[in-house]
Amino acid sequence: MILVLDIDGTLADLSHREFLVADKATADWDTFFSDELIYQDRPIRGAQEGYQALHDLADKIYLLSGRPERSFRKTEEWLIENGFDLTKVLGNIILRPDDLRLTSREFKEAVLESIILPENDPDELYVFIDDEPKNLEMFSQYGLALEAPEIWEHIVGA
Repeated sequence: MILVLDIDGTLADLSHREFLVADKATADWDTFFSDELIYQDRPIRGAQEGYQALHDLADKIYLLSGRPERSFRKTEEWLIENGFDLTKVLGNIILRPDDLRLTSREFKEAVLESIILPENDPDELYVFIDDEPKNLEMFSQYGLALEAPEIWEHIVGA
């Protein structure tokens, strides 16, 4: 099984910074994705246990996020400090290039088609976990698409 997970809204609770982008006309994406604020995220209830259960079943894991690449180091530190086992991730934390202006769906589909699918056996079971309906709709064309954070309740009874 190849597991592909989003981070924000799937593993990390970003509710404390959502006000920064609530109004599209005045959205402050730089502050929203600042190292200081993303490091203050808390794990979503049940995400750590659910992630570990799936980690144990997966052959390989990709963490695919719309976070900018400049936040890579803090994102990786946050994942480790919050108990997300990265042994099956092995360099597969993929963040959006800082200057890329694609929607989340466009970015994730491009990565899926250019990196994830070519690196793996086409007969593998692909499991995608994301919190955005448009991403889930796209992912469902490639495998099993599961909605976060609700999926954690089903996996661990959170």
